[in-house]
Amino acid sequence: MNNRLFLPVLLLTACAEDSALDDLLSWEELAETDDEIKWTGTIYDGPYTGENGVLTGGSVVVEDLFGETIVEGEEPYASYEGYWQLTVPPSTDVVLRLTGEGMYPTLWQVRTPARSAYWYSGGLFAYGQEVWGAFFEDLAGELETELGDDTCWVWGAPYDSSAWAGASVTISSTDGEETHEATPLLYAVSDEGAMTPAIANAEVDYFFAFDLVAGDVSIEVNVDDGRTLSLFYPDCAGEVVSAWWLVLPEGA
Repeated sequence: MNNRLFLPVLLLTACAEDSALDDLLSWEELAETDDEIKWTGTIYDGPYTGENGVLTGGSVVVEDLFGETIVEGEEPYASYEGYWQLTVPPSTDVVLRLTGEGMYPTLWQVRTPARSAYWYSGGLFAYGQEVWGAFFEDLAGELETELGDDTCWVWGAPYDSSAWAGASVTISSTDGEETHEATPLLYAVSDEGAMTPAIANAEVDYFFAFDLVAGDVSIEVNVDDGRTLSLFYPDCAGEVVSAWWLVLPEGA
């Protein structure tokens, strides 16, 4: 494969420059509630550029971490395609499953805001197949590139790439019988937008996995100073796990 790739400009203009994931998804609190909140915003067809298409002809399903459905999102305004409203419990870890016309099914794990809120434009997105298909295929090389019911992929992105210098990333799945290790691909991005494999002790801008067996997916990140991060995504099959804007805990 080509070890020196160039990311589309859209990745370098994403609105995550000043916000971690929780901030992106709860930037404006509207009103206090007790058991349910309204959580709304636009869902795009990829990382935000200002010129994105939106998620249409599909669904947004909110689940708990055991894979049980909490609610299905709705598009409350016919004149605003891609604008979604979710009625969810506050301050709760949930999984979002996004599907749409021309999109790879996409999976997020997020925490709902404490109060009714909007998420920033670009806080949530799926991946348009027309834009991202060739990119994924080039990255995967000889690894699994067919996204079907028995596989899933991962695209992860740290919030602060410098904090991940020298990080080790372990990606695995459990299908109910055994645990399967994937091959994590770690990349750094230069100031010119060139993406190359992250060498030892280099900063990590993105990480991927393409040979992941469908099942419950776990992502473990470890850095030399002892900080760790663990993420869990239940029942992934035929989906892209979107693990963006990850923040390591504070050091000792």
